[in-house]
Amino acid sequence: NFIPSKPDGLQTIVAGDKVVIAWNENPETWVLKYGVYRKTNEKDGFILLGESVTPAFTDREKTGKKHAYRVTAMGPSKESEPSKAVSVDF
Repeated sequence: NFIPSKPDGLQTIVAGDKVVIAWNENPETWVLKYGVYRKTNEKDGFILLGESVTPAFTDREKTGKKHAYRVTAMGPSKESEPSKAVSVDF
């Protein structure tokens, strides 16, 4: 079925007006990319922010509020369960 395990070790670093999100690389060698999701409010929930082929992503949108992030691993046909969410206060 090629369902990747969910990413772990999610960390964030606030650097000026951006947030760098990093996590541990998945053990499955066939993972194609990672999906990065951000939640800025309860109404909209988590929305796909972007994708990365490496276990890191930079969010350059400064909004002056709290964000929550989570990541999924994407295999050839399936996406993993999301990682645990981490929050950032700007």
